Amino acid sequence: MDNMVPDLSNCIVELGEALKVNKKLGELSMRNNKIKAGVYGTFFLTLCGNKSLKKLNVSKTDLNDKVVQSLVEFMQEGTTRINDLDLSRNLISDTGLKMLANGFHDNKSLVRLNLEMNLLKGEGFMHLADYLVCNKSLTWLNLSGNRINNEGLVHLSSFLERNETLTHLDISKNSFSDAGFDVFAQHMARSAGLTHLDISRNRDINEVSLITLAIALSKN
Repeated sequence: MDNMVPDLSNCIVELGEALKVNKKLGELSMRNNKIKAGVYGTFFLTLCGNKSLKKLNVSKTDLNDKVVQSLVEFMQEGTTRINDLDLSRNLISDTGLKMLANGFHDNKSLVRLNLEMNLLKGEGFMHLADYLVCNKSLTWLNLSGNRINNEGLVHLSSFLERNETLTHLDISKNSFSDAGFDVFAQHMARSAGLTHLDISRNRDINEVSLITLAIALSKN
């Protein structure tokens, strides 16, 4: 089936050149296409200057940490208007997450970020939490289907009481256990903004942890 997936590598740079001057296209989906890392990075650098795109879907395009740096440079452009970014089902690790978090600090347009089903585990969430503490625009974050361990969840939980903007957080189907979730649950007692939390399909948390969460929510 893989050989049936379109390969955009030979034309992706030309697409970026066209979008750089385009003033009308507001939404672009390149989902489920093969794009070689080298030209993928060039695409984002070429895209710098675009003022019309607001929604970009690059899900399942083999986007990896090497490409992330170019994506960050594009998102740091003062002209970018992207408010919905779908990076799901790719190859982004904690290294890439650190670059995203550090690079997005000054971005004021991004509202929705989808990082579902990447390779995120632990250390990167320390940087993501720092970003969320400072951020005033992001309201929706999907981290489902990664490999978030206890270290990662503890790092992530530190933003909860210091962010009033994020309302939707999905941490379903990950790898943390009671030890990490208990810390997260305790922070939920002082959560400042969340109104939607998805913790489904986490098989390593038990009833005691859920009771801890219930107690925390009753105090929120």
